[in-house]
Amino acid sequence: IINQPQVAILDLEAIKKQAVVLTDPEGNDSIAIRPMTIVGLSWDHRALDGVQAAQFLATVKRNLEGLAAG
Repeated sequence: IINQPQVAILDLEAIKKQAVVLTDPEGNDSIAIRPMTIVGLSWDHRALDGVQAAQFLATVKRNLEGLAAG
């Protein structure tokens, strides 16, 4: 439940190691263990458009991946 004056709630789950498929520049797939999390966002559609919410989540993703890269 989003209580006014809040307009969104960001949920960040625990980081856990998971197997993921990685594709190299040549198109070859491999399996690797990577730290992964689930990020969720609930927002009031009267205050934020879905495009804005998606852009925000993309920025969060990019920043988290940047931290992981070092």
